[in-house]
Amino acid sequence: MAKTKASPSATYRNKEEQLKSLNSHIFYGLTLDDEQREFRDQIWNPDKIIIFCDALAGTGKTTIATLTANLLVSNGPYDGIIYVAAPVTENKVGFLPGTLEEKTERLFDGFAQACIRGNIDPERVIKQKCSMESIKEGTAYIECISNVYLRGVNLGNPDSRMVVIVDEAQNNTVHELRKILTRCGDYDKIIVLGNEVQCDLPNPKNSGFTKYLDHFKDDPRTAVCKLTQNYRGWIADHADKLRG
Repeated sequence: MAKTKASPSATYRNKEEQLKSLNSHIFYGLTLDDEQREFRDQIWNPDKIIIFCDALAGTGKTTIATLTANLLVSNGPYDGIIYVAAPVTENKVGFLPGTLEEKTERLFDGFAQACIRGNIDPERVIKQKCSMESIKEGTAYIECISNVYLRGVNLGNPDSRMVVIVDEAQNNTVHELRKILTRCGDYDKIIVLGNEVQCDLPNPKNSGFTKYLDHFKDDPRTAVCKLTQNYRGWIADHADKLRG
C-alpha cells in the first residue's frame, strides 16, 4: 500500500503562529509593500490551494511567488517547485532551433532571475540548469517546463506535493489553462500569475486568465491578489498605462 502523508495544513503550525513566523522572516532581505505582503501571505496560507495574482508590469509577482514557494519547500509541506511558462502560441516553439530544452530555455530567464534575487543558485536547484555535480548531490528540486507537452502528465502526486507556478498566464487560452490546471491535484499549491493588459496572444480576447480567475474566485480555497505598484521605474510604468 502506498504511504500517505498528512495534509499540508497539518504539517504547518497553527495559522496564527505560522503567519507570525512568516512576518518575522527577513524574506531574503526584500522590503515588501502591503499588496506584496498580502500576496506572500496568501501563498503561505495552508487554507488556500490556488492563488491568482493579477499584477501590472514590474510589480515583483514572479519574484514573490518564487521565493515564497521556496519557503514552502524548505519548511517541509511541499517537495518541489514546477514553473510553467507559455510560448505565445504552441507552434512558436517549433520555429526555434535546437532541442526542446534549448527552444524553451529562454522562457525561464525571468524565473532564474527571481531565484537569484533570493540568493538561490539556479545551477544547483533547477534541473534544466544543473551541473552534473548538483544532479549527483540531489540538490535540484525545481523543474521548468513549457505548457506545450502536458497532456496526460500529473504535476504532483500525494507522495510528492508540488508548488506549481503558472507565469504569464494571460498568454494561455482557456484550453491551455485547463490543460495545466487539470494536471494539478488538491495536494499541490498552484500560483497563477498574469494580467490581461500584457497579453501577447494575436487575439487578446482568447486569453483564459481572467476567465479562470472569475471561475475560481468565489471558492474559499482560492485567493485573488492584486499588485499595482511598478518598481521598474517611470518608463515601464508610463508605457504600461497606454491601452489599445
